[in-house]
Amino acid sequence: MIGLEETYNVLVEKNKIENKYHQLIASEKPKGINIIAVLIVLLAIGCIAIMGFWIMEIIRPYTNYGTSIFIKVGNTILGIILMVITAVVYAAILLIVGVILKVINIIIFFFIRKTDSHKQKVASINKEKVALELEYRRLNTLLYDSIVPDDYKSLEAIEFMEKCLNQGRANTIGDAINLYVSECQHNQNLEIMRENQRINEQRQRIHEREINTLKKEVAKANRAARDAKSTASLVQIRSFFK
Repeated sequence: MIGLEETYNVLVEKNKIENKYHQLIASEKPKGINIIAVLIVLLAIGCIAIMGFWIMEIIRPYTNYGTSIFIKVGNTILGIILMVITAVVYAAILLIVGVILKVINIIIFFFIRKTDSHKQKVASINKEKVALELEYRRLNTLLYDSIVPDDYKSLEAIEFMEKCLNQGRANTIGDAINLYVSECQHNQNLEIMRENQRINEQRQRIHEREINTLKKEVAKANRAARDAKSTASLVQIRSFFK
């Protein structure tokens, strides 16, 4: 049976193997065009170009470079509509470019997978994956003989238990586990309290807005009543002189 420190080391090694395994899986895929990067660059260029164009159109009437589109269409609202249409058209162009790049990547991947160099690379990666799987199973076998129960075989839990044992807060693994459970429950209760406080603050803000709205409505009603009263008094005064 392995102790606390050995269990911790095994878990660290398992994490390393998992990360390396994911990296191997990612490296199996051929490299093509980075579609996201290309679209981000095109989006930035397009936004700058569109904004620059419309800024020039806005200030064109104050220069000697001709008549602005805003004036040609005869209405600023129509000019704004044209700006929106421009943005929508460019977004559609970006979408089309993204689809085209995706198709190009598919074609590139197809031909790369047919090459001998890629097949050799995949064969080498598969060998590494098999070795990692064997080591991973060996580490899992070691964990079966750990002194730590399965529910607490995590780096966070073991670090906490080691700290408790080193500080003298616990004398046995069982005591350390009980402290860890208490700490988790305490943190959970704190999180619940924070969430309840957030909800109460949100409700308080809503309540304050409702009160302010009600005060405005009452003030508006009072002003209307005073205006009506003043109008009635004025009518009554005018009636005396008829």
